Amino acid sequence: MEDALRRSENKYRELFWSNLDGIVISSLDGQVIDANPAFLNLMCYSLDQLKLQNFWSLVGQESEALERFNLDNKVLRFGYCDEFEATYINRFGNPVPVSVKTVAMRDSFGRINAVWRMVRDISEKRAAEERVQLAAKVFENTVEGIMITDAEKRIRSVNRAFTEITGYNQQEVLGQKTSVLSSGLRRCRFLRSDVVAAQ
Repeated sequence: MEDALRRSENKYRELFWSNLDGIVISSLDGQVIDANPAFLNLMCYSLDQLKLQNFWSLVGQESEALERFNLDNKVLRFGYCDEFEATYINRFGNPVPVSVKTVAMRDSFGRINAVWRMVRDISEKRAAEERVQLAAKVFENTVEGIMITDAEKRIRSVNRAFTEITGYNQQEVLGQKTSVLSSGLRRCRFLRSDVVAAQ
């Protein structure tokens, strides 16, 4: 029994320490109990430094209400919480966007006495989303007419300037071949020669 328990504990420790996602364990009042290297690296703490922190000091102000709601209404009621996004604050005061999964830990009597959070850095995902949003704003607000086509030269998207310049609305050209533009030049108030030449 002791040998089996020791093997199980070693397996748990190996999974805990080698996991690429951050893991932090805290008591119900927020006292940090343990964290794996991935979480320590993400938050820029040593384990000794982190244990001096209360978990709630790591949560961004805009995310605290959601964290507490999920703890009180999901983890303490059902034993877990589905993945959600939040912002944590690292040791240098910098925000770190993360996705979080939370699981209750129980004592030998089955009572919840701690919380296990699995934390994934989503900084790159957020940055990519911001780039897409910025590109969309540029696409829609530039004064140049822009159309996006697929490999078969079918029009997949056009911006507002395109519709103003050509006189076509989106519904008329989406899915059409670019040749539709040359067949309806009489409708255009202005159509640059390089747009036609690109067909």
